[in-house]
Amino acid sequence: MLIRIVRTQHSTKTNILSRAAESALAHRAASQVISALWNGEPALSFEVIKDALGKPRVNIDCDGTQSACPISWAHAYPYALAAGIRNESMDIGADIERVRRFRREVITAFLTDRECAHVLEREEATRAYHTTLTWSIKEAILKSIGLGLRLNPRRIDVTEALTLPNYHIGFAYVDNIRVPLQIWKHRTADSHFVAAAVAIHRNYTYTLRNGFFLERSLGSAPGCALGYRPDGRPPFGEHL
Repeated sequence: MLIRIVRTQHSTKTNILSRAAESALAHRAASQVISALWNGEPALSFEVIKDALGKPRVNIDCDGTQSACPISWAHAYPYALAAGIRNESMDIGADIERVRRFRREVITAFLTDRECAHVLEREEATRAYHTTLTWSIKEAILKSIGLGLRLNPRRIDVTEALTLPNYHIGFAYVDNIRVPLQIWKHRTADSHFVAAAVAIHRNYTYTLRNGFFLERSLGSAPGCALGYRPDGRPPFGEHL
């Protein structure tokens, strides 16, 4: 998994870029990721395509060779973040957020009880950072699955992933299914932003995605269509 963060030189009184400027900044970050994934060789051309749920992938033409690359990006003025991986069996999700304090009712709306306990154990001066980081990781996972906020964030628990070193393999839980992932997290030099990216094997993202829509179509209780085995273990081997 390879990540690039870029910063715009445009100044704005509202801390909001135009949609065109945001897209250009994200494109710049994505171009750097693609070039680095191909050993510094600039791709002759690349095309961003999206699946039915809006998940982006990049088709690349480098010296006449066609390749595909899972990619994800996000922006929060003045930064843009892009993450990619040269492995078509993986799915990627990335997010960047301004560190901020959340009202308690907002926190309990998107954090699980375990995540809330983890945040409350931190020193008060760092709780805003840990709360924002928790949300950013969850958002990255939601992007990697391809569901976004169609899936209630409280159905995802990232407590174990919060303390992992960068690029290590850890676990998140979706409706008690243990999902292995590779994680990266970062705090910008000015300390005002946190960023996160995750890579998850497609066996898991497809199972979770398809299970979600099957659950909706059957009207079943959360989780019962997400691939549980009789022994309660995940539907696939725990590997990346």
